[in-house]
Amino acid sequence: MQWTACSFSPRMSRLSVLRCAALSLVSAIAFGAPAQSDYFYRGWRINNGLTENSVNTVLQDPQGYLWLATLTGLARFDGRKFEEFPLPAAMRDSGENIRALAQEDPSTLVMLPSSGGIIRLREGQFVGHPADAAMRIRQLEQLFVEPDGALWMGDT
Repeated sequence: MQWTACSFSPRMSRLSVLRCAALSLVSAIAFGAPAQSDYFYRGWRINNGLTENSVNTVLQDPQGYLWLATLTGLARFDGRKFEEFPLPAAMRDSGENIRALAQEDPSTLVMLPSSGGIIRLREGQFVGHPADAAMRIRQLEQLFVEPDGALWMGDT
């Protein structure tokens, strides 16, 4: 079988780099080892810049960035390097584990921390979601935002 490398070059568009990175990251998470295919496999782990090896959710935003919800918080991947987005101390009562992640609008992510409630990351700032207080006592696990902005949450 011939292996086709998903190589990175300075001339590649950011979207191409991110697609290749997403394919590799999803393969690493789902399979843990390269499958027999025509694609080159590359995994990212802590020693490659990922902030935590356990990833709960991966989301690609409208700008092409990959956002990863991990056991230790939130990270963004631009196709070349990871950037950590640590939760403010006031929002990490019982840890920094982000269980779920969704895109609320082009500039806002919503997430479910293990401490309960709902947090927004809007234009680089963490803020509580309007539904945060009502949902703080629930152990939410699932999160989905409809195109019209309606937020759906699921618990255990």
